[in-house]
Amino acid sequence: MDTINKKMQMLKVEKDNVTNLMEQAKANEKQTEDCYKELGEEQQCLQKNLKGTGDDIEEYLKFMNDIVEKLEQEDKDTVAEANVVSIKCLIWRYHHRAHRKTNYHQKMLCLLIGDS
Repeated sequence: MDTINKKMQMLKVEKDNVTNLMEQAKANEKQTEDCYKELGEEQQCLQKNLKGTGDDIEEYLKFMNDIVEKLEQEDKDTVAEANVVSIKCLIWRYHHRAHRKTNYHQKMLCLLIGDS
């Protein structure tokens, strides 16, 4: 009888060990599922961040392109203004020269008329 009780206790201990191992395996399985779920969520966040980064880069490139276009336009405007100033200076010089020549010719004409 004693042997049977010992065997029953051993079987009970083995059953408890198996039960504990099964519970531990289930707990490990649950933990693994949780880890996969967490990794999936992190992957989704990373993909969103990556997409956001791409959008940010596009927006930055557009911003920089706008600045370059603005600077190019300012350069064109500056050149155009310089050309206008140069043309005005040329017109003024020719006008002044023509005015001097006209004055000279008027004086000469007056002298010629006065001598006659």
